[in-house]
Parts: sequence; structure tokens; C-alpha cells
Amino acid sequence: MAEKIKSTLPSAPEAEAAVLGACIFDSESCSLALEILTPEDFYIPEHRIIFESISRIFKKTRETNVDLVTVGDELRSMKKLNEIGGVAYLAELESNLLSTANAQEYIRRVKGRSILRKLIETCHKLITIAVNSDEDPAQQLDNAESLIFRIRQEQISQDFKILPELINEAILEIENLHQHKGEMSGIPTYFTKLDEMTRGLQRQELIVLAARPGMGKTALALNIAMQVAVRANYPVILFSIEMSGKRLVNRILISWSRIPSSKVNKGFINQDEFQNITDAASVLADADIFIDDFGAISLLELRAKARRKAEDLSRQGKQLGLIIIDYLQLIRYTEQRVDNRQQEVANISMSLKALAKELNVPVLALSQLSRASEQRTTRKPQLSDLRESGAIEQDADVVMFLHRDHYYNPEDEDKKNRAELIVAKQRNGPTGVINLHWTPEILRFDNEDF
Repeated sequence: MAEKIKSTLPSAPEAEAAVLGACIFDSESCSLALEILTPEDFYIPEHRIIFESISRIFKKTRETNVDLVTVGDELRSMKKLNEIGGVAYLAELESNLLSTANAQEYIRRVKGRSILRKLIETCHKLITIAVNSDEDPAQQLDNAESLIFRIRQEQISQDFKILPELINEAILEIENLHQHKGEMSGIPTYFTKLDEMTRGLQRQELIVLAARPGMGKTALALNIAMQVAVRANYPVILFSIEMSGKRLVNRILISWSRIPSSKVNKGFINQDEFQNITDAASVLADADIFIDDFGAISLLELRAKARRKAEDLSRQGKQLGLIIIDYLQLIRYTEQRVDNRQQEVANISMSLKALAKELNVPVLALSQLSRASEQRTTRKPQLSDLRESGAIEQDADVVMFLHRDHYYNPEDEDKKNRAELIVAKQRNGPTGVINLHWTPEILRFDNEDF
């Protein structure tokens, strides 16, 4: 069956030749091809090698002004010039190109055939696994969805990245940071000190926000969600495993309108306050905040829903900005009961990190803390307090603790509105303590000097 599939895989040899000819003849066409295609997108082995040489030239020089001489020299250094038919074949590719006007169409055709081949090969692989594997069906379904999603997003990675390629990527990032000194590189939260310390919530990173119950971690997560969706205009997915969507929206409206929850929930609001809530609702109605309050969700379900929403947003020309999970310990790893809860939580945290990389989005996971912090004099949390698994600390790129001393010392009115956001770990940046202003009546955190 595999041989039959291989012999009938879709391809476009003429379009491949035209793309290569356009690359050699025209720098603009070459730039477009390098942006969209990889060597693996070419079906003809010789074409794959030629495009690989063009890619190598670009990675070395950052220039797309390739020609017969430079491509020939690169193939010679790769010891593959004779394998593709020599300089004569390169000249033939260029001479047979009638015009570069249709280069974009040729590139689109090559990419389309490549995607079809990947789809066929993936489906064949999934059939083989489904027939021969004893793996849990839910896990197989998750694997299948992941593979198909990666094809659609064209994020199938190569086995290895060579060091020069990674060095070039690093240099480009450093140059970009130098050219945009002090600017945000991630998703802004609009908590000024936090954004200064982290440069925003970075894509592909797992950020853990942990606290003891009653500290306000859900409120802070909602505040961040609103800022990202309304001010930064990025779509946000919120998985609320503990609280209903209706209750969350109620809290969002209270926070955004700044009307005390005691008045709203008892109905004691005047006309001006009702207008404030209506205005808040109007602003928030235009924000892309997607709430899933299904409750006891499994990790497989969570990942599947996140992928589908990211794909749906991509079709609309939007890029997902943030995934929030409230909270990590309530996720079920599988449908079956697991005796080793620490291992289950470790698997969950590792999978959430993988999801952040797969969808190219920051994942903000809320987490409970053990009671150990309450046994200390200061009661301030430490990394060792992360509940049920040290793997959370290991997998997370950023670990933040929310602490309010007034919770433990209610008689101290001076501390009523003070909160500390402790950045205890940041893989690629500094750690430290950020002071926030907490207004419990409206369930809202603000910058200290708001």
C-alpha cells in the first residue's frame, strides 16, 4: 500500500522548475519563494537539492541576489553539482523561464502539492497506527488532530537545526532588539513594571501564576485578559474549569466599570452606575475573549479546543494572543483515574508548554500553592511551594506568585490595597517583586501609581 501511495503522490515538476528558474533570474521572486517554501516542498530530488543550495546562500549572506555562478558554487561546495545535472541544468532552468510574472502562482502550486503529499502521508500513518496500536482512542484522536493542525499551519519542524542557522536567527533577534530599544517584544499586559521586567508575555512560553486561595489570582488573570483583548486587540482564550462563564463576565463588568461588586450583586446601583456598566459591556462586546467553562475538562479536550479556535482565528486573519487556564490542578490528564497525581501534574505542565510552542502563543496557567508558605513567618510563597509537582517549576518559563499580606493581617489597614507580584523565575530575564494596587470592592488590580 505504501508503494502505491508513493507512486501516486501529487506533484508539479514544471512549476518546481519554474520556481527555481525564477529564483536564479529574479531576486524578488527568490525572496518570495524563500518566505513560503522549504526544500522539503519540492518533490523532484534534484529540485530539492537546488532549492536547498539557494536557502543556504541566503542564510549565509542574508541576500537573495543569487545567480548561476553563486548557486553553482554552493552546489559544488555541497558536492552535489553533478547530482543535479551540472551547471547545464541550472542554465536550462533559467533559459526555459519565459517570465517571472507568474512566479507567485508557481510557488502557490508547489506549496499546494506539498501540503497534499503531507496530508496523504499523514493519513496513511494514522491508518496504520489505528489498525495496529493499542493506544487509548482519545490519545490517538489528539495525535491525529495535532498532525493535521501542524500541516495546516505549516509548522512541521525539521529533525535538527544547524548551528549557523540558529546563530543567524539569534543575531537577527539581537539586531531587532537593538533597533527597538525598550519596546515590547511580547504581548503587553499593561502592568508597567511587569512588562518592563518580562518585555510582555512571550509567545511559546508557559507562564505560571500561583497563589494561595483568596489572593486574587483569578481576578488578576481576568485583568490581564481584558487588557490583552481590549487594549492590545489580541484574541484571548480562557478555560475556566472552576467558575461559570456567567460569573466570570459578571466579574469582568464589575472590574472594567469600577462599580463595587456589593452594589452590583445586590442591585443597589443608580442610573449613572448602570450606564457605566452598560458602557463597559459595549467595550467588552467588541473584544475577542472566548470563554470555555465546561468544567472537568481533560488535557486532550483542552488542547483540541485551543487548536480549533486558533485555526478559526487564523482563517479570519487574526493571531491568538493568549491562552489562560484557571487552574492547572483541575485539568484531567486522561479519562482514566491516575494514582500518581504528581506524575499527572508533571505531564500536564509539560503538555501545556508544548501547546504554547505548537500554537506560538503564551499560555498563562494559574496554579494552587501548598500550605507550606503559611507556616513561614513572612508567609511569602517560594518555588518549593508549587503544589503537587516540582515539574511545574521546571517546565514554566516564568513563575509568578501573587501575595497580599493584608489577607493574613486584616487589622493592618495600611496594607489593604497592597499586593505583591513576585516574579520568582524567569528563564530569559530578571526576577523581582512588583507592587500592585488591589481594590477588592471591584476585583481589580492596577499599577501601583494608577
